[in-house]
Amino acid sequence: MFAGASGCGVLSGLDGLEVGDASVDASSEASPIDASLDVGPSCGAGACGAPAGFQPVLFATSAAATSCPSGATQLDVVVDPLAPPNACTCTCEDSPTCLPEALVYGTGNNCGTQTKTNITLDGGCNNAGGSIPPSHVSITPFPPTNACTNKLVTGSLQDTHGRICGVSDCSACTAPVGFELCFAQNGDVQCPAGMKQHAVGASDSMQCGPCSACSSTATCKGNLEIFDDGACLSSDGQLPVDGTCQLVSSDFFGAFKYVPTVDPGTCTGGTSTATVSLTSRTTVCCP
Repeated sequence: MFAGASGCGVLSGLDGLEVGDASVDASSEASPIDASLDVGPSCGAGACGAPAGFQPVLFATSAAATSCPSGATQLDVVVDPLAPPNACTCTCEDSPTCLPEALVYGTGNNCGTQTKTNITLDGGCNNAGGSIPPSHVSITPFPPTNACTNKLVTGSLQDTHGRICGVSDCSACTAPVGFELCFAQNGDVQCPAGMKQHAVGASDSMQCGPCSACSSTATCKGNLEIFDDGACLSSDGQLPVDGTCQLVSSDFFGAFKYVPTVDPGTCTGGTSTATVSLTSRTTVCCP
């Protein structure tokens, strides 16, 4: 945090820097912003008309614009990182599978009664146990398995590379060409009304959250072939898997063989939320 002193102070929060130092007072000697980074002196909190808790800095939103004044602190930073709208995209990948599937069909004159069998269709010859068929049967198309999976695609983070300099002349408080006289404080804080706020840090990164569930309208259709023996040797016709109520001509359910077709429908991916992080986050406010 910034101290309420008008002399030279310590600006950090970037790469371990700390903005302001409560131990610095107006009578102190010029202190480096962070000795480990070999940076120079800067005015203390409250100098140059800084709001309470803020320290004056020279700020440029282009690190290549110009160098800091001779002898002044120079820190290159990332400025206002932003995740674009499609930074984290979930694309839909589908490989629908209709088998295996438990056999369920409607019975009765209008096929309105659902009958659940103990037969699992697997594309081969599935023994039906020699049951007596109902007069009418309908088999409704059903959703496939593996019809929809997400693939997360991560885009690029948008940011600007800027530069922060210490203000060594605490009486003049002027900004050279290419810089603004602004005010900084550690962390994510609110700027005073009327000032433009910048989030800066030593580095930035973006994380994509997990995709929400995707959705698919794919359905399994095709035909169920009926055999009057248990080894699928003697075909007795087919029933379409289309939900229509069909008159059954067979008088014996010996075995079934399901030949599926897939209506791919549409596959819609889920969504993912991007989170932007700044290391050594610092707030810079410019008039």
